[in-house]
Amino acid sequence: FIHVSKSLEKAGTEKVARVKSLIIESHERLPDYTESRDALAMIMKFVEVRMNSISTKTDTSQPLIEFINIGLQYKLPSCLENVLHKEQTITLADCFWLFEMIKIRLTLFLRRSRVQTFTTQEGFNLPLRDPLNNFNDSNDDPNHLLYWCAAVHDLLTFWASTQHCYTEDHATLDETSLRMRHPRPEEPIFVYLAHFGFGDFPDENVTVGQGVAIFESLARGAGLLSDMATC
Repeated sequence: FIHVSKSLEKAGTEKVARVKSLIIESHERLPDYTESRDALAMIMKFVEVRMNSISTKTDTSQPLIEFINIGLQYKLPSCLENVLHKEQTITLADCFWLFEMIKIRLTLFLRRSRVQTFTTQEGFNLPLRDPLNNFNDSNDDPNHLLYWCAAVHDLLTFWASTQHCYTEDHATLDETSLRMRHPRPEEPIFVYLAHFGFGDFPDENVTVGQGVAIFESLARGAGLLSDMATC
């Protein structure tokens, strides 16, 4: 996830805001988001291979659309192609936060349609008393909110995937690994974000049970809910 943090910092708020607006404008249907997510997941694998190659030096400032059209010769979904053509400053490095943004928007789109996206366990949908209370110093930087929104989103998605695997996990994992996969709602979420390498979450008072609420608050603060009346 370090690539997401570094590329967001390098991209700057204006560029990320332009891309966010283009994504909202170009993606009108659920299939738009799923197709873009799947395309970017595949593209990122090639980008990571290039970045980790010892024999090949990769210019991460290369326009992503150029890399796709010339290097991969891959046919993009029209909705994603529109974004990359209109904002040709999107680079190979940017594909990391672009992928996270698409995934978040997909989840928000599903939640707006009342589709269950995270765990259904009791106690995991608690409200926040003071949304983003400890993010005040970062409210001028929506990229900071976007980063933590992506981090919380990935963590919640992971927990949802392990919800029905407790019996199998119990037989193969040690106590710490088991706890990280199956947290209690009253525990602080910052412990889990740190354990999985996302960094130091700014608000140590948010619990695991408030994870969905803080995700939606961060999405709203990052401008990813601007076109949605409810989520």
